[in-house]
Amino acid sequence: MPADTTTGERDDVRGGLAAETYEGRQELAPRKGSKADELLREMGLEVETLEAGCCGLAGSWGFEAGHYELSLRCGEQGLLPTVRQLDEETIVVADGFSCRTQIEHAAGGRRGLHVAQVLALAREHGPSGPPGPRPERLFARAQPQPPLALRVARATVAAACLAGGAAAVAAAARMRA
Repeated sequence: MPADTTTGERDDVRGGLAAETYEGRQELAPRKGSKADELLREMGLEVETLEAGCCGLAGSWGFEAGHYELSLRCGEQGLLPTVRQLDEETIVVADGFSCRTQIEHAAGGRRGLHVAQVLALAREHGPSGPPGPRPERLFARAQPQPPLALRVARATVAAACLAGGAAAVAAAARMRA
């Protein structure tokens, strides 16, 4: 955090809140004592590092055919149940995209935030943090909309299926009559 130019002291922007940090196993350097953890502590967060094993996703590997169930079993060895048991107001910090994705898909509605998102929360909500549980809720995942032509094609196929089903039901009713 930048120092206050009048006093030379750092601003405490998130007093009293807790963050659990998690770094995926693909990282070569140990996570404890990382610069991100140091920054979060300087912001006033009580930081603990999750020692919870691998998330299991490993980039795109966990999404490949035949790997998804194994990927979830890996995550269930430690990370996913640990995240589910965290206090509702604890921020889950996971800088890795794969780790955040696995947490979002399988940790009971929790989402990991990148340290930059935690900085944004601190800037917007100040020392007391955002009100209410699950601070990650403030970062709604933007889902890209498919192109209009694709949406129209999907709607047309759905309408055709419904019309075909209705026609089949009507034909069956006429045959019985």
